[in-house]
Amino acid sequence: MLLVIDVGNTNTVLGLYEGETLMDHWRVATDRNRTSDEYAVMMRQLFELRGRNIGDGRCTCRFCASCNDCIKGGLLVLGISLNGFNQVRD
Repeated sequence: MLLVIDVGNTNTVLGLYEGETLMDHWRVATDRNRTSDEYAVMMRQLFELRGRNIGDGRCTCRFCASCNDCIKGGLLVLGISLNGFNQVRD
C-alpha cells in the first residue's frame, strides 16, 4: 500500500492506495503545534476506523507539498516505512 499525504495550510489530506486504486482517504486540519505522537494517535484512529492496518511494515509513504517533521515522526511511530520516500513539491 502507498500512503500519500498532501499538507496544505489549513487541511492535510491522506490517501491510501493499493496499486492505482484509492482505497480510502481522510481530510484533517493542519496543525503545526501537534507533536509526532499526536499525529500518530490521530492517524492510527483514522486507519482503524476504516479497518486499515498500515503499521505492519508493508505501507510506504509519499509526501506532497511541505510535510513537516512531526507528521514524518508520527508515521515512524506507526511503523510506516519512509525509506526511499519521494517528497513532491507543487
